Amino acid sequence: MAPDFCNSSTSTLPPGRSEWWAATNERGSGEVDPAADATTLATFFVALTRGMEVMGKAGVGRRELTAVALTSLAVLPRSD
Repeated sequence: MAPDFCNSSTSTLPPGRSEWWAATNERGSGEVDPAADATTLATFFVALTRGMEVMGKAGVGRRELTAVALTSLAVLPRSD
């Protein structure tokens, strides 16, 4: 079951996206800043992965796509 912060009636994500965030987030381990907006981060990662999908279909190689993925993780708002 998704945590309460993912079930907000104000969520702009399509059904299922909030649950995806809840299932894959790092909040439980304390790595992501608890003040970070979960909906915005989920939308960011959906846009990122869809963009990477398009890039891959256009011929961008695995090495470049891996660098993009690692960069996306590096810019997450971290807990102190």
